[in-house]
Amino acid sequence: MAQEWLAEHRIDTITETTMRDQSHFALPVETFQRAGYRIEAAIMAVPEAQSRLGVLNRYDEQVRNAGHGRLTLRDNHDSAYTGVLSTAEAIDQQRLADAVSVYRRGDVLLYANDLTDNGDWRWPPGTRRAIERERARPWTMQESEQFAATYHRLARDLRPELHDELTDIARVAAPLLNPGVELSRPAVSAEPQRSDSVAESTRRALESLDRADAAVQEAVRREPHQDGSEVLDRPVQRLGLDDPEPSR
Repeated sequence: MAQEWLAEHRIDTITETTMRDQSHFALPVETFQRAGYRIEAAIMAVPEAQSRLGVLNRYDEQVRNAGHGRLTLRDNHDSAYTGVLSTAEAIDQQRLADAVSVYRRGDVLLYANDLTDNGDWRWPPGTRRAIERERARPWTMQESEQFAATYHRLARDLRPELHDELTDIARVAAPLLNPGVELSRPAVSAEPQRSDSVAESTRRALESLDRADAAVQEAVRREPHQDGSEVLDRPVQRLGLDDPEPSR
């Protein structure tokens, strides 16, 4: 494994993990601890609404830049979001790291602790509590406005299937938002209405063609041609409702 090779060659290493469960953190830690490494854990404390909006924002950016994107499944997100807390508690109780810190977005340090020479935490352990406290903290006006700007852009740009997720994110964010900032519900896409309008217009046009064709045929039957030539019925090709739209 790559981690074993790094440990064997004594290379300083930074490893990123979702901490979905304790093993995602503990297993690589054991590899490096056996090699005599000092382990430092840095954890991001992000409120649920910001985390879920970040998933949609990353997906939207990928679609705009590359034409497609990777959308993290909600279950995967939620298991990682709750798993961070249990892993943080394991770090405190089992001393899985030599030092641990918790950060807010923007590289703001919220909590730090480390083991002393006798193997005890320098300060009373509180990694999990630091994360929970930050997740529940009311947002500043600037944080609220930044969240709202991203939310409203995604409400405008994302496909309608993701609007329910946005609406639920707004529900989760509401208790933390600054009272001066409001989130509007995603607008219902006008695309289906335009499609219905096109279909109705096409239907009316076809009905008009049918009436006009019937009138022409009736006139032909009642008035023989002057040259006495025989009138032949010629099929008329029309644009049907299920036909591809002609190129413009």
